[in-house]
Amino acid sequence: MSGVECAGLALAVLPLAIEAAKSYKSGVDTIRDVLSSSRRDNELEDFYHELWMEMFLLDRQLRDVVHALPFLTEDRKASLLSGENLSQWTIESDVIEALQVYFNSETDYHAFMVIMGKIVQLLAQLIKDSTNHVDQKEM
Repeated sequence: MSGVECAGLALAVLPLAIEAAKSYKSGVDTIRDVLSSSRRDNELEDFYHELWMEMFLLDRQLRDVVHALPFLTEDRKASLLSGENLSQWTIESDVIEALQVYFNSETDYHAFMVIMGKIVQLLAQLIKDSTNHVDQKEM
């Protein structure tokens, strides 16, 4: 085969090679998208699992605090744990007094209230965000 024939054959095959490369790239992009989607799904699943664990631990700790609060009846403690009226933590004088006695310092009491307020705010934002799948009932 002469050089001209080889060049002609190469030029004839070149469009096929270009199309094959495009298809290969498209296939690689599809695989990359699937893998990144799978990776994202795994990371999201890990996030929800960790969130659930943290919520469980927070619930356990809050239950321990509420059960240890002095001066409050069992019915009052049950009302605090029900979560139906969060404002009772901040405006009800008997709850405030019990928390202040429990924490034994104004600094610790205020730190607790600020942290709990921030947690409630962040959870509310998480529930309102339509891009995730967190239901208020799960909190």
